Amino acid sequence: MHGNAWEWCSDLYDESYYETCKAAGTVVNPPGPAGDSTANHILRGGGWNYSAKFCRSASRHNDITANRYNYVGFRVVVVP
Repeated sequence: MHGNAWEWCSDLYDESYYETCKAAGTVVNPPGPAGDSTANHILRGGGWNYSAKFCRSASRHNDITANRYNYVGFRVVVVP
């Protein structure tokens, strides 16, 4: 699970996200336009090209969704 490829998340990146949630007393996903390939989305989990300290689910970075790399992927989730 960790260290193979960074995984795209549907959460949009917001530099002040944690401070905003803490102040509001809630934790919600930041809203954003559907299908916007210019938005910065969250990447989690670390990739093979990064050091071991980034290979954990709490490791969090962001990038523009339209960018493509051989060390970034996504995880398909099915809820039965």
